[in-house]
Amino acid sequence: MGIKVEAKSYYAQNTFHVNDWAITPGVRIEDIRIKTDVRRADGEVQNNPESKLTNNQTEVLPGLGVAWNGIANTTFFGGVHKGFAPPRPDRDLRADGPNSAVVDKTKPETSTNWEIGMRSNYFKGVNFSSTLFYTKFDDIVINNGAGNFVNGGESAMSGLELGGRIDFGTIYNTSHNIYLLGSYTNTFTAKFKKDGQDADSGIVSGDRLPYAPRHLASVNLGYQHPVGLDARIGATYVSKQEVDAFARALDPVDAALSGLAGDVPSYTLFNASVNFKPVGSKVTYFASGYNLADREYLASRVDGMSVGRGRQVFGGIRYDF
Repeated sequence: MGIKVEAKSYYAQNTFHVNDWAITPGVRIEDIRIKTDVRRADGEVQNNPESKLTNNQTEVLPGLGVAWNGIANTTFFGGVHKGFAPPRPDRDLRADGPNSAVVDKTKPETSTNWEIGMRSNYFKGVNFSSTLFYTKFDDIVINNGAGNFVNGGESAMSGLELGGRIDFGTIYNTSHNIYLLGSYTNTFTAKFKKDGQDADSGIVSGDRLPYAPRHLASVNLGYQHPVGLDARIGATYVSKQEVDAFARALDPVDAALSGLAGDVPSYTLFNASVNFKPVGSKVTYFASGYNLADREYLASRVDGMSVGRGRQVFGGIRYDF
């Protein structure tokens, strides 16, 4: 198989300042050209006309952002932007032995993205941010279970993101800083908006999108010492996830044997890290631990039941030139 990709991108934007307001309009143009030739193992290009495909796509992506800074150390912002995810070069390929061929062109995944929120460090030692978002996909790309990807029609996602950090060392004016760091995302909407054209696709209007957990959360407790030490320990939580749409339409027996169907259960992992950079030094010593409790958890069903990473601990040295 031979794949040639040519990608060009152009953009222009400018920020206009009016008193406490900043208004930023912009536009981006993406030009993607993909040429696919399926070849036999001996390198010869197949004569099958379906073995050649040119997939050319050009997208104009406008956007507008607005920010207001009328309160000290605080910014309120909002915006709307057109999004674009080009097709992966091998998305249009069907691999089935000597009859390998390219199939229907996959349209790019385009979206309209809205957001409104604020970020602030108005209070001493406290940083906080909050964002409401809504994304409408015009033609989301999904796995069809046959070794390639297809367009899944309209879908939508909306939710709330929260993030913040409290530095008690700053609040109490001490060089020994204990801090609390956290983030939370609630994706309360993530659904298909139209039924699929094929019953076997599993795409049902109102069903939740694949691998879109409703809740994502992390919290970390850390300590910074004035000699250059920074250590933290924390937990990460991922709620239940739905699998690929096609897997939901499988025969129950086939689903049980393949491991493709069924929920991906929620899980919580404990992690830790430590960094030490002596004052005035260009060397940083670091160590990190992932899944410290060595919990067994299911991470994916894309190719059957796949477990997540077990306990992993590593360390190293970083030098800044």
